[in-house]
Amino acid sequence: MNPYCLDLKQAVIEPALQCAQLPDAGLPAWLDAVAQAERPRRSDNRFGPFGMTARQHQHVWDDYIAQWPDLACRIRGLASQRCFLADPHRELSLNWGYATALAALNARFHADGPLPLLNSDEAVALWQQACHRGHRVDDAVFRRAYHPQPSRLAA
Repeated sequence: MNPYCLDLKQAVIEPALQCAQLPDAGLPAWLDAVAQAERPRRSDNRFGPFGMTARQHQHVWDDYIAQWPDLACRIRGLASQRCFLADPHRELSLNWGYATALAALNARFHADGPLPLLNSDEAVALWQQACHRGHRVDDAVFRRAYHPQPSRLAA
Protein backbone atom coordinates (compact mmCIF):
# COMPACT_ATOMS: atom_id res chain seq x y z
CA MET A 1 0.00 0.00 0.00
CA ASN A 2 1.44 3.37 -0.94
CA PRO A 3 1.33 6.22 1.61
CA TYR A 4 -1.60 7.87 -0.18
CA CYS A 5 -3.96 4.91 0.02
CA LEU A 6 -6.56 4.81 2.74
CA ASP A 7 -7.54 1.66 4.56
CA LEU A 8 -11.22 2.57 4.68
CA LYS A 9 -12.07 -0.11 7.23
CA GLN A 10 -9.42 0.97 9.71
CA ALA A 11 -9.45 4.73 9.08
CA VAL A 12 -13.17 5.38 8.63
CA ILE A 13 -15.50 2.41 9.12
CA GLU A 14 -14.37 1.17 12.53
CA PRO A 15 -14.03 4.65 14.13
CA ALA A 16 -17.43 5.73 12.76
CA LEU A 17 -19.14 2.58 14.02
CA GLN A 18 -17.56 3.14 17.42
CA CYS A 19 -18.80 6.77 17.52
CA ALA A 20 -22.28 5.67 16.48
CA GLN A 21 -22.21 2.88 19.08
CA LEU A 22 -22.88 0.18 16.47
CA PRO A 23 -20.65 -2.71 17.59
CA ASP A 24 -22.20 -5.40 15.35
CA ALA A 25 -19.63 -8.12 14.61
CA GLY A 26 -20.48 -8.29 10.92
CA LEU A 27 -20.62 -4.60 10.02
CA PRO A 28 -16.95 -3.70 9.34
CA ALA A 29 -16.31 -6.50 6.83
CA TRP A 30 -19.70 -6.05 5.16
CA LEU A 31 -19.31 -2.26 4.83
CA ASP A 32 -15.75 -2.61 3.51
CA ALA A 33 -16.99 -5.01 0.80
CA VAL A 34 -19.92 -2.72 -0.05
CA ALA A 35 -17.57 0.25 -0.52
CA GLN A 36 -15.34 -1.77 -2.85
CA ALA A 37 -18.27 -3.24 -4.80
CA GLU A 38 -19.99 0.13 -5.22
CA ARG A 39 -16.87 1.97 -6.43
CA PRO A 40 -17.34 1.00 -10.10
CA ARG A 41 -21.07 1.78 -9.88
CA ARG A 42 -20.61 5.50 -9.21
CA SER A 43 -23.26 7.76 -10.72
CA ASP A 44 -24.83 11.14 -10.09
CA ASN A 45 -27.67 9.61 -8.08
CA ARG A 46 -25.47 7.60 -5.68
CA PHE A 47 -23.66 9.27 -2.80
CA GLY A 48 -20.61 8.50 -0.69
CA PRO A 49 -18.34 5.49 -0.46
CA PHE A 50 -21.31 3.11 -0.08
CA GLY A 51 -23.26 4.41 -3.07
CA MET A 52 -26.48 5.23 -1.19
CA THR A 53 -29.30 6.79 -3.16
CA ALA A 54 -31.35 9.71 -1.89
CA ARG A 55 -34.30 7.32 -1.59
CA GLN A 56 -32.30 4.89 0.59
CA HIS A 57 -31.02 7.75 2.73
CA GLN A 58 -34.55 9.06 3.34
CA HIS A 59 -35.90 5.54 3.91
CA VAL A 60 -33.32 4.71 6.57
CA TRP A 61 -34.08 7.94 8.44
CA ASP A 62 -37.87 7.80 8.16
CA ASP A 63 -38.45 4.07 8.60
CA TYR A 64 -35.64 3.06 10.93
CA ILE A 65 -33.62 5.72 12.75
CA ALA A 66 -36.62 7.89 13.62
CA GLN A 67 -37.98 5.10 15.85
CA TRP A 68 -35.12 5.57 18.32
CA PRO A 69 -34.50 9.19 19.43
CA ASP A 70 -31.18 8.38 21.15
CA LEU A 71 -29.88 6.69 18.01
CA ALA A 72 -31.14 9.56 15.84
CA CYS A 73 -29.30 12.03 18.06
CA ARG A 74 -26.03 10.07 17.83
CA ILE A 75 -26.27 9.76 14.05
CA ARG A 76 -27.24 13.41 13.55
CA GLY A 77 -24.24 14.29 15.71
CA LEU A 78 -21.97 12.73 13.09
CA ALA A 79 -23.31 15.05 10.39
CA SER A 80 -21.95 18.51 9.77
CA GLN A 81 -24.10 21.49 10.68
CA ARG A 82 -24.43 23.42 7.43
CA CYS A 83 -24.10 20.86 4.66
CA PHE A 84 -26.57 18.42 6.19
CA LEU A 85 -29.24 21.11 6.46
CA ALA A 86 -28.59 22.51 2.98
CA ASP A 87 -28.21 19.21 1.11
CA PRO A 88 -28.55 16.12 3.33
CA HIS A 89 -27.77 13.62 0.55
CA ARG A 90 -24.52 15.39 -0.34
CA GLU A 91 -23.46 14.89 3.29
CA LEU A 92 -23.03 11.20 2.41
CA SER A 93 -20.27 12.14 -0.05
CA LEU A 94 -18.56 14.77 2.08
CA ASN A 95 -18.70 13.06 5.47
CA TRP A 96 -17.70 9.43 5.33
CA GLY A 97 -18.25 8.86 9.04
CA TYR A 98 -21.88 9.86 8.64
CA ALA A 99 -22.12 7.78 5.44
CA THR A 100 -20.73 4.77 7.32
CA ALA A 101 -23.34 5.08 10.08
CA LEU A 102 -26.17 5.39 7.53
CA ALA A 103 -24.95 2.41 5.50
CA ALA A 104 -24.63 0.37 8.72
CA LEU A 105 -28.18 1.24 9.72
CA ASN A 106 -29.41 0.44 6.21
CA ALA A 107 -27.86 -3.01 6.70
CA ARG A 108 -29.47 -3.38 10.13
CA PHE A 109 -32.84 -2.36 8.71
CA HIS A 110 -32.68 -5.03 6.00
CA ALA A 111 -31.21 -7.65 8.34
CA ASP A 112 -33.95 -6.99 10.92
CA GLY A 113 -31.45 -6.12 13.64
CA PRO A 114 -27.75 -6.20 14.53
CA LEU A 115 -25.50 -7.79 11.95
CA PRO A 116 -23.69 -10.97 12.97
CA LEU A 117 -20.77 -12.35 10.98
CA LEU A 118 -22.24 -13.55 7.70
CA ASN A 119 -21.04 -16.16 5.26
CA SER A 120 -20.41 -14.95 1.71
CA ASP A 121 -23.82 -15.93 0.35
CA GLU A 122 -25.64 -14.21 3.24
CA ALA A 123 -23.49 -11.09 2.82
CA VAL A 124 -24.19 -10.93 -0.93
CA ALA A 125 -27.92 -11.39 -0.36
CA LEU A 126 -27.94 -8.55 2.19
CA TRP A 127 -25.93 -6.30 -0.15
CA GLN A 128 -28.37 -6.95 -3.00
CA GLN A 129 -31.38 -6.28 -0.76
CA ALA A 130 -30.03 -3.28 1.13
CA CYS A 131 -28.18 -1.56 -1.70
CA HIS A 132 -29.97 -2.73 -4.85
CA ARG A 133 -33.55 -3.33 -3.65
CA GLY A 134 -33.24 -7.05 -4.25
CA HIS A 135 -32.20 -6.76 -7.90
CA ARG A 136 -29.55 -9.19 -9.05
CA VAL A 137 -26.29 -7.42 -9.71
CA ASP A 138 -22.86 -8.79 -10.52
CA ASP A 139 -21.46 -9.81 -7.15
CA ALA A 140 -17.92 -10.78 -8.20
CA VAL A 141 -16.26 -7.67 -6.75
CA PHE A 142 -18.25 -7.93 -3.53
CA ARG A 143 -17.31 -11.61 -3.09
CA ARG A 144 -13.61 -10.87 -3.65
CA ALA A 145 -13.71 -7.99 -1.15
CA TYR A 146 -15.71 -9.70 1.59
CA HIS A 147 -13.51 -11.15 4.34
CA PRO A 148 -15.61 -11.85 7.44
CA GLN A 149 -13.61 -11.43 10.62
CA PRO A 150 -14.84 -10.67 14.11
CA SER A 151 -14.90 -6.94 14.65
CA ARG A 152 -12.60 -5.44 17.22
CA LEU A 153 -15.60 -3.30 18.19
CA ALA A 154 -17.80 -6.25 19.22
CA ALA A 155 -17.27 -7.10 22.82
